[in-house]
Amino acid sequence: MAKTVLDDRSSRRDERDPAALDRHLPKAPPSVVPRRRLFELLDAGAAERALTLVSGPPGSGKTVLLTSWLRERPRDVSLAWVPLRAADRAPFWQQLLDAVRPSLGREMLLYGLDAPGDDASPAFVERFVQAASELEQPLVLVVDDLHLASPAAIASLERVLRAPPPQLRFVVASRIDPALSLHVLRVAGDLAELRARELAFDEAETRELFDGMGLEVADHQLATLVERAEGWAAGLRLFGLSMQARPGGEYDVVERFAVDERPISEFLAAEVLSIQAPDVRSFLLRTSIVDTVDGELANVLTDRTDGERVLEQLYRDNVFLERVGTDGQEYRYHQLFGALLRAEASYELDGSLAGLHEAAAVCLARRGRAAEAVHHAADAGQWELVASLLGDHWSAVFASTGSDSQNGLLGAVPPHDAAASPVAAAFGALIRVAWSNSRGETALLTDAQSRREAVPEAARAGFDALLRYSSALAARARGNFAQAAKLADIGLERVAVEATSPESEDRRRALGLATLGAAELWQGAPEEARTTLEEAVDLAGRSRTTPAEIDALAHLALLELEAGQLRRAARIARAALDLERVHAQSSPAGAVARIVIALVQYQWGDVEVAEAALASADAVTRRTGDVPGRVLGAVAAAALALSQDGEAADDALLRLRAVRRRTPALTTAMGGRVAALEARLLAKAARMDEAAAVAADGEGDAEIAVADARIKLALGLPAEALAALEARRAGSPYAEIEARVTEAVARRALGDEEEAVTALESALALAEPEAVRRPFIDAGSAVRDLLGAHLRRTNAHRWLAAELAAYLDGRQTTEGAAPAELLEALSDRETEVLRYLPTIMSNADIAAELFVSVNTVKTHVKSIYRKLGATRRQDAVRRARQLRLL
Repeated sequence: MAKTVLDDRSSRRDERDPAALDRHLPKAPPSVVPRRRLFELLDAGAAERALTLVSGPPGSGKTVLLTSWLRERPRDVSLAWVPLRAADRAPFWQQLLDAVRPSLGREMLLYGLDAPGDDASPAFVERFVQAASELEQPLVLVVDDLHLASPAAIASLERVLRAPPPQLRFVVASRIDPALSLHVLRVAGDLAELRARELAFDEAETRELFDGMGLEVADHQLATLVERAEGWAAGLRLFGLSMQARPGGEYDVVERFAVDERPISEFLAAEVLSIQAPDVRSFLLRTSIVDTVDGELANVLTDRTDGERVLEQLYRDNVFLERVGTDGQEYRYHQLFGALLRAEASYELDGSLAGLHEAAAVCLARRGRAAEAVHHAADAGQWELVASLLGDHWSAVFASTGSDSQNGLLGAVPPHDAAASPVAAAFGALIRVAWSNSRGETALLTDAQSRREAVPEAARAGFDALLRYSSALAARARGNFAQAAKLADIGLERVAVEATSPESEDRRRALGLATLGAAELWQGAPEEARTTLEEAVDLAGRSRTTPAEIDALAHLALLELEAGQLRRAARIARAALDLERVHAQSSPAGAVARIVIALVQYQWGDVEVAEAALASADAVTRRTGDVPGRVLGAVAAAALALSQDGEAADDALLRLRAVRRRTPALTTAMGGRVAALEARLLAKAARMDEAAAVAADGEGDAEIAVADARIKLALGLPAEALAALEARRAGSPYAEIEARVTEAVARRALGDEEEAVTALESALALAEPEAVRRPFIDAGSAVRDLLGAHLRRTNAHRWLAAELAAYLDGRQTTEGAAPAELLEALSDRETEVLRYLPTIMSNADIAAELFVSVNTVKTHVKSIYRKLGATRRQDAVRRARQLRLL
């Protein structure tokens, strides 16, 4: 016996070598992503919990996660790997005992533990627990594919977990929740859980996966892919493998993903759908036609009475179903699995699909889900129901579905259907002017109005509201803001009377307020516009009326830009574009937001980013034909052309003159800006007489006066330039900064160095809060010496003056370094750490001062660098000062 125990101890010493466990692990797939955030959860579970459950659907990366974790885990405890997926697998307890033999060999001999098969007796389980209790160090038993274990094996494992020894830890992976007393372990604090939500790849992990596969994917496309695949590991890897088969070619990654869903569908069909019982398969296909389903709706669609129980079981079995909503009673299929189910349903349920859609429409309409109901009514061919629902709930359909879905709905409506066609025509005008092409909407609105009597009586109030809003939006798109404001006002007065529910009232009011606020802004009433737009943003957010929220945010951003609040303008414009990306629509309002960003970046000195934003906006306005967007785009293009070559300036001048000729009312509403830009573009082309003639019509307008002064400076007439500036009226913040820069240059040309530096300092004081650079950059070498004199004289506005001097000296190769808005705020603790960075204190000193660990300080500093876009302490401090965080 002594020799046997000695031999066993020798064997254990050999197998505890770190390489021993690795030899038993399956080969790692290429480009494995080390998932540190999940490793930490597994470490914590293995250290503190009797059971750590990794539960997720097929292809969610459970096995790869566990094996990569085991390969990297420090060997401070005994580890055992038990893979149950082998085709010729031995009984559960035989595999388990073989795996723990290096750790429990001696104890197994002492307690007579031989493999009992799957059905372990209570006496065997008791001996196993006693053996594990005598271990000198913890043993972590990692079991993969526990769903393959027999019910008897699960029952014996349950007996172990009823009173687990403190040295024994189980980490198990399973496709379904095992029949263990998870609720008891959860309450006792003995259960750690990693489920599909945690297993889903985030953007950083997906980026690392694709990098390892040699694939280049743009950031915005990466985000769309992660959203489309919902972080499902197998889907992302299958897509990556498909892309590897197409090396070197240019392709749209997101479109390619749609094309390459076949391997993903085949995986889901084989691994998930094909193994379901016939009644469950029928349940899946029938309930897949709706976006979300609960027990009642499932019963309606399946003629069952146990829909809630079946949904809960599918959820526990990880059949690509997740809970949504606040009460946890509603479910949604994974996007890719739902697409497979609907494709299968179109073949297998073809004869009964129309009836299912009609049942869904009636049930959803009764429960207030009108936007979904109207689409199901159309799929069922119930056109009178379509007219009734769309007339009452057009705002919900418009606010919550994309243009493809809306166009699909309208395309299904028979053109001569008496009830549906007038509503469809009015709604078609709305989506045309909102998303695609505003030309031709007048004919649709006229047709809708002429057939009003065909609309069901109960739906006419909603139909009239739809007509008014569509007409208001169309008037705005043509630049007729007086008409748009009038229609929006009428709509706001009548919306409470006409709305069929508080939700409909809020949505319609939000849409009307956004339209009215934009009209007020363009009509030169900024304060009224601010009040209206802020109310629209609040109401649209609460009622989830995304088009109104995008519209109001974009015009609020434009208002802030006009007020000189660059940081706030950029932040609000980006918020509008973030919403637009979620809504998957490019609208005229989104074009306004892009133009705001272009002009902000222009003022900050980053012409390259400004050009990209403007090009994106131009693409939208060309498609939609939106007149205000074309005017704003022409103004932005003219501004950017002042820092570009002559050809760009010539094109911008032609574009500016075209919109000035075609839309005189709109260009007049912009004050002297259009004329000032035209004069400056002419001067840039050395057409001085024409430039002077345009500038002469300014009548004291600040922007025209500055343009006039710049022209006179270019002609060598500094005294006349000063006279032009002195005759100006108060203007925009940018005009004031530019006026003082121009004054500084003129006074220096007249030999008055002291007054020139004073004027420059005044310009810097106005420019510094919002980091306005453009007037200084445009003045070029004329202000370079003045900046130097300022820096020698005072420390005021030093960071801005120093950066401008560096750029004008050629020591800074780009016009960048303009401080954008800090979109991800520092936490309170990070702000506290930031205050110490300008000092000579080390991380250890800061840690001692704050009574935290050095590693905690390092983590905070790393996060501060990331948020500030810095790579070293000095840059972070400079950036923080630019943003007035210090």
